Amino acid sequence: MRSQVVIALCVVLAGCGISRQAEQQAAEEPTPPSLNDALAECRHAHPDQITQAVARAGCVIKATQLLRANMPFPDLLDRENEMRKMLAEQVQSGKISLIERNRQMTKFHLSMVAGVSHVVIPLLALNLIDRTLPLRHDIGG
Repeated sequence: MRSQVVIALCVVLAGCGISRQAEQQAAEEPTPPSLNDALAECRHAHPDQITQAVARAGCVIKATQLLRANMPFPDLLDRENEMRKMLAEQVQSGKISLIERNRQMTKFHLSMVAGVSHVVIPLLALNLIDRTLPLRHDIGG
């Protein structure tokens, strides 16, 4: 009887050690940053939206690439990022204002929504697209 208690106690202690080791490994593994964290870092690293427009857009483009693999229409993200880069170059060179840039991005987003709504709405209705996936995430600029 006594040897069974000792064996049970050893098993419990071994389980505690394995559990503690797993907790330490989980704490040591860095968690991937969220998109919001990455975008906040872009805003912090490049606070001037005019003189740092190209660098800031590049940072945002890099941050949004993490989403690309999970998006139902990754080509739309590519088109948005191309537009973001082009507008950032124009803002930084003084050819357009931030207000004009925002207007152009809004117009671009509206055209994208109009262009895919005839495809997306029926797919959503048929539950062929996971509704939890972002069809267009607010990725700022």
